Amino acid sequence: MPTSAFFNLSTSKKEEILKAAKEEFANNLYEDASINKIIKSIDMPRGTFYLYFENKEDIYSYIFEDYVKTLDNVFIKNLKASNGNIFDMYIKAFDFVTNKSNKEITTLINKFFLNINSKQLECAIPKKGKRNLHEEIKKNINYDVIKLDESEVYTLISILMPIFFHNVASVYRAPTYKDKIKEHYINQINIIKKGIESEDL
Repeated sequence: MPTSAFFNLSTSKKEEILKAAKEEFANNLYEDASINKIIKSIDMPRGTFYLYFENKEDIYSYIFEDYVKTLDNVFIKNLKASNGNIFDMYIKAFDFVTNKSNKEITTLINKFFLNINSKQLECAIPKKGKRNLHEEIKKNINYDVIKLDESEVYTLISILMPIFFHNVASVYRAPTYKDKIKEHYINQINIIKKGIESEDL
């Protein structure tokens, strides 16, 4: 977590530091990213950097947490755009995060999957309180569409979310097969949807 000294900086100075760090992490695997390159690009003394962040893990964690919030907002925005239809939300979210024009979010996803096996990265992933994405989904979902209670919605999310990330990862690993991956992904969503609709609830 950044120090109070970082939060006391002007908005433009904070943005300058974070922009340099994001570019460094976007252009390198986590192990190869360098604080020296970050501070050199903005002409900052090394000692000054440590007034704001403890180490590389600290600044990565802060950036990653911010990206996670962005991704959460993508889900909620698309849920509302889908009139509370959770299945449509997952399809719209897939389109959004695999669209190369959304550079910031695609950089997040791409680097996340490239770095996922990094042992060094384990300490950099935010471990702060539980994300409230599930609660936000449950609040904005259209219960007339799925006819599940809140505990069942939580289970549904725990099924759909890994499928979402698995298919997004597949697109980033093999972008030329994006259309086929999307078709397979939609089939998976529809099978789950069909199973819920066929239940006598």
